[in-house]
Amino acid sequence: MSTLIYPRSQNVEGFPTGKSPGKLPRAQQRAEPDAQTAALRLLFARRLARALCIWKKSVAELICSCPCGKARVPVSGRPFARFICHCTICQSVYRAPFADATILWRNALHLKRAENIQFKKYRNPPALSRGTCVSCGSPVVALLPALGLAFIPAPRYPQSLELPAPAMHIFYHSRAADVPDNLPKYSGYWPSELAVTRLVMRTAFRRQADA
Repeated sequence: MSTLIYPRSQNVEGFPTGKSPGKLPRAQQRAEPDAQTAALRLLFARRLARALCIWKKSVAELICSCPCGKARVPVSGRPFARFICHCTICQSVYRAPFADATILWRNALHLKRAENIQFKKYRNPPALSRGTCVSCGSPVVALLPALGLAFIPAPRYPQSLELPAPAMHIFYHSRAADVPDNLPKYSGYWPSELAVTRLVMRTAFRRQADA
């Protein structure tokens, strides 16, 4: 009878010496949970993408336009906050005592299809890029790309759209006249900037959580 000779590293069953058939190597044990995690992440990403697609389809596109109607911006999202700004730049650009502005996400705007708008910055960065109508000069939209935000004057929306109520006054120290309401009023550059930042965090992310 011939004698079979097996390599030292394996037993007669073909498994590594000292390893039981039911026990996988450590590297393979680590790989299996990683593969499961990756599969779960992929499933979550697909469901999230589907939910976003459904949400975008459910939000009807609207047009924000200037008083003369020649500057137009298609918008597929809705503003999540609103404030009154009394800074001197807004007073100059709006040609009014203050600006009644709404906040929404930049990706809700379809700027490639916007019409008759020119953009300009009125101070050193960080600064808004303000878009005005080429024909009548009225402000239509302002962008803050670093934070992914956009600002549209409340009067530029269709009258049928329900907008959020104003939440505060900012840069109130440079106001052209007192405003007799009960809204919070912030004076100074940093207090005003921080107030808007808190407003964005409080309203935008709360709405995302509710959705």
